[in-house]
Amino acid sequence: MIRNTGEKIVAITVVLLCTCAASAQAAWEKHWGAVSNVVLGYEQIDSGTLEYAVESSTGDIFTYKGIPLSFEKIGGPGKSFVVAGGRLYGISPDGSAVYGYQGTPGQWKKVGGPALKIYGIDSYISKALFATNPQTGDIYSFDSSSEQWTRIGGPGLMFATGRQELYGVSPDGSGVYKYEGTPDKWTKIGGPAVKIYAGGDALFAINPQTEDIYSFDKTSQKWTRIGGPGKTFTVDAYGTLYGLSPDGSGVYKYSGTPEKWERIGNAASSIFAGGARMCAINPDNQELWCLK
Repeated sequence: MIRNTGEKIVAITVVLLCTCAASAQAAWEKHWGAVSNVVLGYEQIDSGTLEYAVESSTGDIFTYKGIPLSFEKIGGPGKSFVVAGGRLYGISPDGSAVYGYQGTPGQWKKVGGPALKIYGIDSYISKALFATNPQTGDIYSFDSSSEQWTRIGGPGLMFATGRQELYGVSPDGSGVYKYEGTPDKWTKIGGPAVKIYAGGDALFAINPQTEDIYSFDKTSQKWTRIGGPGKTFTVDAYGTLYGLSPDGSGVYKYSGTPEKWERIGNAASSIFAGGARMCAINPDNQELWCLK
């Protein structure tokens, strides 16, 4: 499991996050109608973005065809979906199996058994997909080359993936850990956290007491407070962090400097980032809008 060594580590110790920069509103475009979920990922061939959306009325999943309002159905409902290593994966509605999309509408291949949650990293490597066991909570890695699953750790409060990294929070929330690429080898890199967010080479964590958000510096191995509470956060493939204000009334982009955030959008019910794209769901009609 993700090991808690008992050592003392400095804890990852309003209005959204800020001091907010005053700036012109960013440009948004409507991508589709009512959706319940959006899955974004990195497309290595042209350094672009893979975009999928789950239709609200049916639960079916569609792929974006590169033109606003142009989506094509590729599959039925799923419990959840993720992009890993440039491929789309999903858990069946009953959680009994993991499937990989084969690139042709309606063509899915079973790659694993029961799973509770799945996670994917952006790098085009064979071990880009992870899943948690619904009975034990243990986390497994999938090797797309051998099509084999390997247990790599025990339960965690949650997990998050970056460009090549897998991170986890211990079950009791007392520490943040990094997977070292060898089964059961995890290194503690931070103290208490209730949530973590990752993307590109960036990692962020939410303090369980204050709900402030902190950024991890890999070079110094230190955490820095960069903002206050938010309803949710999301990170794209380049490590850019976005946040939704606690009341959902505004979407913000982190500047890279602690406490400095730029308001880029109005109310949203959910926000999503991946590849080079950032999208949001309109809280009034559930329409999908993305930054131009």
